[in-house]
Amino acid sequence: MGKQITQTFWDAIAAAGCATAFSVSSDGTQFVYNPSLTAAEITAIEAVFAAYDSSQPSWTLYKQQADTLLAESDTTVLRCIENQVALPAGWVSYRQALRAIVGAAVPGDATEPLPIRPEFPAGT
Repeated sequence: MGKQITQTFWDAIAAAGCATAFSVSSDGTQFVYNPSLTAAEITAIEAVFAAYDSSQPSWTLYKQQADTLLAESDTTVLRCIENQVALPAGWVSYRQALRAIVGAAVPGDATEPLPIRPEFPAGT
Protein backbone atom coordinates (compact mmCIF):
# COMPACT_ATOMS: atom_id res chain seq x y z
CA MET A 1 0.00 0.00 0.00
CA GLY A 2 2.81 2.38 0.87
CA LYS A 3 0.66 5.13 2.40
CA GLN A 4 -0.36 5.48 5.98
CA ILE A 5 -4.13 5.26 6.43
CA THR A 6 -5.35 8.15 8.57
CA GLN A 7 -8.74 9.71 9.28
CA THR A 8 -8.22 11.80 6.15
CA PHE A 9 -8.60 8.67 4.03
CA TRP A 10 -11.91 7.78 5.65
CA ASP A 11 -13.05 11.39 5.13
CA ALA A 12 -12.16 11.06 1.43
CA ILE A 13 -14.04 7.76 1.17
CA ALA A 14 -17.14 9.36 2.71
CA ALA A 15 -16.86 12.48 0.53
CA ALA A 16 -16.62 10.30 -2.58
CA GLY A 17 -19.69 8.34 -1.54
CA CYS A 18 -17.76 5.08 -1.68
CA ALA A 19 -18.93 1.89 -0.03
CA THR A 20 -17.27 1.23 3.30
CA ALA A 21 -17.55 -2.56 3.24
CA PHE A 22 -13.81 -3.07 3.45
CA SER A 23 -10.98 -2.94 5.95
CA VAL A 24 -7.22 -2.82 5.94
CA SER A 25 -5.28 -6.02 6.59
CA SER A 26 -3.71 -6.39 10.03
CA ASP A 27 -0.24 -5.82 8.57
CA GLY A 28 -1.49 -2.69 6.75
CA THR A 29 -0.41 -3.85 3.33
CA GLN A 30 -3.71 -4.39 1.52
CA PHE A 31 -7.43 -3.79 1.53
CA VAL A 32 -9.75 -6.60 2.53
CA TYR A 33 -12.98 -6.22 0.57
CA ASN A 34 -16.37 -7.55 1.57
CA PRO A 35 -17.52 -10.04 -1.07
CA SER A 36 -20.68 -7.98 -1.57
CA LEU A 37 -18.70 -5.14 -3.22
CA THR A 38 -18.89 -4.83 -6.99
CA ALA A 39 -15.85 -4.36 -9.20
CA ALA A 40 -16.91 -0.73 -9.76
CA GLU A 41 -17.06 -0.09 -6.00
CA ILE A 42 -13.62 -1.60 -5.51
CA THR A 43 -12.26 0.51 -8.38
CA ALA A 44 -13.75 3.65 -6.77
CA ILE A 45 -12.16 2.84 -3.39
CA GLU A 46 -8.79 2.26 -5.03
CA ALA A 47 -9.08 5.52 -6.97
CA VAL A 48 -9.73 7.43 -3.75
CA PHE A 49 -6.72 5.73 -2.18
CA ALA A 50 -4.51 6.60 -5.16
CA ALA A 51 -5.46 10.28 -4.90
CA TYR A 52 -5.38 10.44 -1.12
CA ASP A 53 -2.68 12.45 0.66
CA SER A 54 -2.17 11.36 4.27
CA SER A 55 -0.44 14.65 5.12
CA GLN A 56 -3.68 16.61 4.68
CA PRO A 57 -5.62 17.44 7.83
CA SER A 58 -8.82 15.57 8.60
CA TRP A 59 -12.19 17.31 8.19
CA THR A 60 -13.69 14.95 10.77
CA LEU A 61 -11.10 15.91 13.37
CA TYR A 62 -11.49 19.59 12.45
CA LYS A 63 -15.25 19.33 13.07
CA GLN A 64 -14.62 17.57 16.38
CA GLN A 65 -12.33 20.41 17.46
CA ALA A 66 -14.97 22.97 16.51
CA ASP A 67 -17.61 20.98 18.42
CA THR A 68 -15.40 20.94 21.52
CA LEU A 69 -14.87 24.71 21.30
CA LEU A 70 -18.62 25.24 20.88
CA ALA A 71 -19.35 23.11 23.96
CA GLU A 72 -16.71 25.02 25.94
CA SER A 73 -18.29 28.32 24.89
CA ASP A 74 -21.54 27.27 26.59
CA THR A 75 -19.84 28.08 29.89
CA THR A 76 -19.40 31.68 28.79
CA VAL A 77 -23.08 31.90 27.82
CA LEU A 78 -24.08 30.54 31.23
CA ARG A 79 -21.77 32.96 33.01
CA CYS A 80 -23.36 35.83 31.10
CA ILE A 81 -26.85 34.64 32.05
CA GLU A 82 -25.91 34.17 35.72
CA ASN A 83 -24.38 37.64 35.88
CA GLN A 84 -27.10 39.31 33.77
CA VAL A 85 -24.53 40.36 31.17
CA ALA A 86 -25.58 40.51 27.52
CA LEU A 87 -23.63 38.08 25.36
CA PRO A 88 -21.29 40.29 23.29
CA ALA A 89 -21.63 40.28 19.50
CA GLY A 90 -18.14 38.80 19.18
CA TRP A 91 -19.26 35.74 21.12
CA VAL A 92 -22.42 35.43 19.06
CA SER A 93 -20.34 35.51 15.85
CA TYR A 94 -17.80 33.07 17.27
CA ARG A 95 -20.49 30.55 18.17
CA GLN A 96 -22.20 30.97 14.79
CA ALA A 97 -18.91 30.28 12.99
CA LEU A 98 -18.34 27.15 15.08
CA ARG A 99 -21.90 25.95 14.42
CA ALA A 100 -21.36 26.43 10.68
CA ILE A 101 -18.38 24.08 10.83
CA VAL A 102 -20.05 21.51 13.08
CA GLY A 103 -23.24 21.51 10.99
CA ALA A 104 -21.59 21.47 7.57
CA ALA A 105 -23.12 18.79 5.35
CA VAL A 106 -20.20 18.92 2.91
CA PRO A 107 -16.55 18.71 4.03
CA GLY A 108 -14.77 22.02 3.96
CA ASP A 109 -11.15 23.12 4.18
CA ALA A 110 -9.61 21.65 7.32
CA THR A 111 -6.50 23.77 6.79
CA GLU A 112 -8.42 26.95 7.63
CA PRO A 113 -7.78 28.18 11.16
CA LEU A 114 -10.64 27.64 13.58
CA PRO A 115 -12.44 30.79 14.73
CA ILE A 116 -10.58 32.73 17.42
CA ARG A 117 -12.26 32.83 20.79
CA PRO A 118 -13.03 36.39 21.93
CA GLU A 119 -12.02 37.74 25.31
CA PHE A 120 -14.31 36.74 28.14
CA PRO A 121 -17.08 39.28 28.68
CA ALA A 122 -16.47 41.81 31.43
CA GLY A 123 -18.46 41.10 34.56
CA THR A 124 -18.52 37.34 34.11
